[in-house]
Amino acid sequence: MSEKDNPVPEMEILVKISDDKMEATLYINRRPGTSPVTESQIYQALKDKGVIFSINEEAVREAVRLSAESSEELIKIVVARGKEVEHGRDAQITYHFPLPGKAKPIEREDGTVDFYNLNLVHNVRAGEVLATKIPAVPGEPGITVTGQMIRPLPGKNINFRRGKNTIVDKDGCAVVATTAGHVVLIDGIVHVFPVYEVNGDVDLSTGNINFVGNVIVRGNVKSGFIVKAEGNIEVHGTVEGGSLYAEGNIEVKKGIMGQGRGIVWAKGSVFARFVENGEIQAGENVVIADAIMNSNVSAGKCIIVEGRRGVIVGGVCRAAEEIKAKVIGSLLAPPTQVEVGVKPEIRQAYKQTTSDLIAREKNLEKVQQVLGVLSYVEKTRGELPPEKQELLARLRMTESQLLRDIKELRQKKQALEEELAELRRCKVRVSGTIYPGVTVVIGQLTMHVNDPLQYVTLTEDMGDIKIYPYF
Repeated sequence: MSEKDNPVPEMEILVKISDDKMEATLYINRRPGTSPVTESQIYQALKDKGVIFSINEEAVREAVRLSAESSEELIKIVVARGKEVEHGRDAQITYHFPLPGKAKPIEREDGTVDFYNLNLVHNVRAGEVLATKIPAVPGEPGITVTGQMIRPLPGKNINFRRGKNTIVDKDGCAVVATTAGHVVLIDGIVHVFPVYEVNGDVDLSTGNINFVGNVIVRGNVKSGFIVKAEGNIEVHGTVEGGSLYAEGNIEVKKGIMGQGRGIVWAKGSVFARFVENGEIQAGENVVIADAIMNSNVSAGKCIIVEGRRGVIVGGVCRAAEEIKAKVIGSLLAPPTQVEVGVKPEIRQAYKQTTSDLIAREKNLEKVQQVLGVLSYVEKTRGELPPEKQELLARLRMTESQLLRDIKELRQKKQALEEELAELRRCKVRVSGTIYPGVTVVIGQLTMHVNDPLQYVTLTEDMGDIKIYPYF
């Protein structure tokens, strides 16, 4: 009997593709008496399974060899691997100067904090590279063993925007200073503010100062004189009835004696040793080392008085988030008011937005009433006269605009309500004593202190001002 009449059975070939289609594995079942597989049989099995990409020829040859020589019943070998997708990388920016929030007061050897040396100024030279960018990488597509393309997620690019006294190089990958000054990052834009330095007092010999960058005054600011800066102001002496206005921070290394006429205004924070008969307005924090006496002080975030005395006595202090001091008031019980959760601009914006929303809703109601009448007439009597058709068209346009306005105002109102809700979490913290004669205002709530309170935190809870242990 010939082999043709009794053919030798072939080995069983199986191809399995991984769930992610990135790997194809060949399985060969070597039953007794079967003939070895051939390359063509393997390639046909791969083709039948749809495997067309990145087939490893060496692995196929190895499978053929093992089918002939191996003693194993089951041969398993990876014969194809796909190309992994390489997702893009976002552009990366490196700033070569301290960023906002990184500067900290110097800590002395005894562990106390020196609030008078805050390292707020970082000077740069013309031609100095201030920031560099590694461009975004688009990524590389992947391919499965079945030939399907896997698209990469592209990296997001970031474009430098030119700030004051800087240039962006032709490749768009570096920001360079064009003048010497103080470098700052504002809303993602790098600026260089030149520094104006006064070696003595601001008085008749200098006149008022209005400068585009930082101002350093080595002496005092005398009564009636004004210093304005688009950057920071640093006064090494005292402010004696003068006024300071800064788009950045203000640091007065000695004290502020307002004399009932000067004002210190900063978009950022204000730092000083003491304040007496003065007025301070800060967009962020007010940090006073020793005392606030008979002054009006407001802060967009916190008022902190934690130096040797840490006293707030007389006047009014307002902060959006927190007031923190060692002592508030005194045994003499001078009128002293501390307020938190107070942001007049937010409350005014909420009031105005609510008023605008009501007005537009009323207008919409009137417009829709007229539209209803005109639409009814058009439906029952046929075509409207030309002047009525024109009125109908105008009213429909007005209706669409009012609907858009109402949607925007409702969104704005909701955002303002969320901000007002945040203000309710504010508190007054006193690590020493609050004396009688002090009025505490938290949001819309008021409490008059009639008995001394020690080591306490006052906050709003369930519609009342509650007193808790200091935390």
